Parts: sequence; C-alpha cells; structure tokens
Amino acid sequence: MTDGRGFDRFQRAMSVFAKHYIDPAWKSKKTKGIVLDRPTDSAFSSVFYGYIEISNTLEALKLCETLIGVAPPRSKAVKHDEYFKFLVGAYLQEMYILEQRLSTYAKRMSRLYKKPQIQQIIDQFVSKSLEGIVKTRGAHVHAQRYSDNELDMLSTLTLISQFDADYTEHLKEQYWLAQLEWGKKVKTNNSATREIVDHYFDVLYPLMTKDDRFGLPRAGKSSTPRP
Repeated sequence: MTDGRGFDRFQRAMSVFAKHYIDPAWKSKKTKGIVLDRPTDSAFSSVFYGYIEISNTLEALKLCETLIGVAPPRSKAVKHDEYFKFLVGAYLQEMYILEQRLSTYAKRMSRLYKKPQIQQIIDQFVSKSLEGIVKTRGAHVHAQRYSDNELDMLSTLTLISQFDADYTEHLKEQYWLAQLEWGKKVKTNNSATREIVDHYFDVLYPLMTKDDRFGLPRAGKSSTPRP
C-alpha cells in the first residue's frame, strides 16, 4: 500500500515510538555512563524487536527477488544450478520464517495489550493466505532441496557444460528460463504477501496505538511515550 496505511503507517509510527523511547537511555549512557533499567523495557523489546524481525524478513524476500532476476556470479567456484536452487530455497525459507514471525508477533501483542481479538483476526487470513507457499517449503525441507522441471534441467545442463563447451549457451538459455519462471512466481508472491502484511498491520495498528502513537501497557495501563 502507498496510501499511508498498512505496513508503511506502522513503520513510520514505530520509528517515532522507538526514537522517543531509546533517546533517554542513549543520552543517559553517553553522558552519565548510566544504563537505564525501566519497568517497560521488556514490553518495548517485544513490541519493537518483534516488528524488526518481520521487517527484516520482508527485506530478505525482496533481496531474493532481486538476486533471482540478475545474472549469477561469474566465479567458476559457484555452479549455476546450485546457486539458483539456493536462491529458491532461501526464498521459500524466508517465506516460512515470515509466517512464523507474523503469528508469533500477533500472539505476543494479543497477550501484551490484552486484546484477544488480535490473534483471532490474524488467524483468519495470515496462516491461511501463506499456507500454500509454506507447505511447498515444508514438503521438501526435511527430505531434499526444492526442485522443479526448470531447475532439474538447469542441473543437467550445468553438469554437461562442464565437459562440453558447446552446451554453455544452452546453459545460459536455461538459466534465463528458470529466471523467467521463478522471477514471475516470486514477484507475484511478494506482491500478494505485501497485501497480506498491509492488512495484518492495519489490524494491529488501532489496537496498539492511541492518537497514532504507540503505548506500552504497564500494570494494566498504557504508557504512551511523549515527544
């Protein structure tokens, strides 16, 4: 989304929230050498670093999309088929991690803010929406690295081209075909995932903020950092 909602809205508000919370601790340590120990530190860590884990996973998914779409390393030490399969495996793994982190964060925020409806709402679309991709990863991760027809052919041509230079061009063409197929898959999946994530944070935002500012529950009350 680009209309100031979803993930972007949550991210902007989280940045302001983190700055106001961390600033006193940073200044205390820098000027006085004193490390502040506040009763809300644990809650802050759950709210902020749980979000950071999700954000980092989204960045990893974008990186996978980028690497799948560009030329492989020129080094002969890196086999084209193994490199591409590694990227596909990494992508499926990061998608699985995202599903786990979204679920974990929702559970923690539901308990922290005493908002049971958070988990109930998230369960309705996050797990089910990502289920297909996560199952694809799960079905292969314990037995063998994921593969398909394009990846199998890439492995075949990588082997043959090592001993027959005439197959080098065939290998390049097959790599391009694998890029084309998986590039479309990953781009489509990432776009759909972003919509899910936007919806996810649209659900969380009003339940974790007041007047567009995050608060930290303490003894049953909400303590909102002031600018």
